[in-house]
Amino acid sequence: MEIEIPKDHHRFILGAKGKKLEGLQLASATQISLPAQKENSDIITIVGSKDGIERARHEIQCISDEQVRFCFFGMIERLLVNQFCLRFLFRLKILYRHLSTVFSSWHEFYCRRNWHPRD
Repeated sequence: MEIEIPKDHHRFILGAKGKKLEGLQLASATQISLPAQKENSDIITIVGSKDGIERARHEIQCISDEQVRFCFFGMIERLLVNQFCLRFLFRLKILYRHLSTVFSSWHEFYCRRNWHPRD
């Protein structure tokens, strides 16, 4: 059986030093072949019993789906952080304008009277 999984997700299926792939093959009693890194293919081949193939396909699809969710929520998180930062900077800009007005008014008020508030 052949399934199409994005090339970017193959490393997560393979795992550190191929341990995840090896464990998946043992658990499902299948032989799973990933394309070489140099190949530009998304096709993963699974050979074995019908139940084993289905189990391996399901596990591989779950690993891929997890990466999609991780990527999507990471993107949402970055957008929210950026939105928060933009709102914060906008409010800071408004506060700066307000404080500038207050300080300039304060300065003008005390300079006209030629005395300092601490005196």
